[in-house]
Amino acid sequence: MQAFESQSFLDLYKARFGNEGVKRLNEVLGKAKAGKMTYRQAASTLGITYYEFVLLMEETGAAR
Repeated sequence: MQAFESQSFLDLYKARFGNEGVKRLNEVLGKAKAGKMTYRQAASTLGITYYEFVLLMEETGAAR
């Protein structure tokens, strides 16, 4: 059954960018949620696509 479980995008992001990337993600999520930058600007800052950023917001609960 474990073979069919999919990784979350947050897990993939952590694997790609490491702990420093996660710290940066939290900073950028805070700015985007506060309206200090658009989602597209946030995604560009992190070096990911807009859609990846939206997925990360959803998985972390920042979209609520």
